[in-house]
Amino acid sequence: MTAFWLLANCKNSISSHELGRALGITQTSAWFMLQRIREVMKEKKFGRGKIGGGPGSEVEADETFVGGKMKNMHKDRRVRINQQGEQFRGKAVVQGMLDRELRRVRAAVVPNIKRQTLQNEILGNVKYGTTVYTDDAVWIRTSALAVCP
Repeated sequence: MTAFWLLANCKNSISSHELGRALGITQTSAWFMLQRIREVMKEKKFGRGKIGGGPGSEVEADETFVGGKMKNMHKDRRVRINQQGEQFRGKAVVQGMLDRELRRVRAAVVPNIKRQTLQNEILGNVKYGTTVYTDDAVWIRTSALAVCP
C-alpha cells in the first residue's frame, strides 16, 4: 500500500531506485512492484462494473468464513464472541466471484449467509446472461442463479 500511495502521489511518477530506498527493498523488487501497480492503474473501470457478460461466459461464486479459531483467542475475546451467539462466531463472511474467461476475481465481505444476501451480491456484480456456478449450499440453491437477470 505504501508503494501504491507513493506512486499515486508523485506527479512525475517514481523510479524503482527511489521506491526501493523508501521501502527498504531491492531495486528489482521495487521495479516488479511498480510494474504490477501500473498495470492495475491502467484499467479504465478500476474494479468497477460487472463481471461476466454475454452468452457462454461463466462465473463461479462461493463464500467462506475468515477468522481465527476460538481456542487460540484470548479469554476476554472468546467470552465476548460467545455472547454474540452467532452460528459462526468470530468469523467474517467473504463472498468471492471468479470470471473464468477473464480470470478476474471479485470479493466482498457480506453481513450474513442468508440466500437473499448472497444472491443480491451476485446479481449486483454479474452481467445478465452469464452462467453462474455455485456449490450446493442450501442458502443459495435456486434455479434463478442459473442465468443471472
